[in-house]
Amino acid sequence: MNKLLFAIVLVFVTIGIITNIARFGNDYSTKINIGNKTYMTDLANTALKRETGLSYRKSMCGECGMLFVFEKDDQYAIWMRDMNFDIDLVFVDSSMTIVDVFENFKKESYYNVPPEKYINKVIARYLIELNAGEWDKSGAQIGDKIEISDNKI
Repeated sequence: MNKLLFAIVLVFVTIGIITNIARFGNDYSTKINIGNKTYMTDLANTALKRETGLSYRKSMCGECGMLFVFEKDDQYAIWMRDMNFDIDLVFVDSSMTIVDVFENFKKESYYNVPPEKYINKVIARYLIELNAGEWDKSGAQIGDKIEISDNKI
């Protein structure tokens, strides 16, 4: 009985560790060029990572971001659940063209009734989340191409 209880506890602890690594892992290993700026981004390429996004993080460095890789070209609803800072949303299609931007998405917007969400107006495959104000600093415009250095995408 004690061995069974130990095994069950071990499974739950392992699941908790894996979940926290998926939620809070900051590897910033994917380089993206947007306009005149380069950003190091975390890759959100699984359902859990896309759902969690930047939630729970206290902040993000100025030249950092998160790259969401979706499974298909579509429209996606983005919300600010458990966010601690405001962000810019940059939607990119499968040809690496910027197709939609939403600037200065407020961290408090999730607590509106109903929670505010943003849905890209143009079909996209990727989403890049940057600190609020970074879109303007990049000098990029809708219709520009981006470059992603990660060959796993």
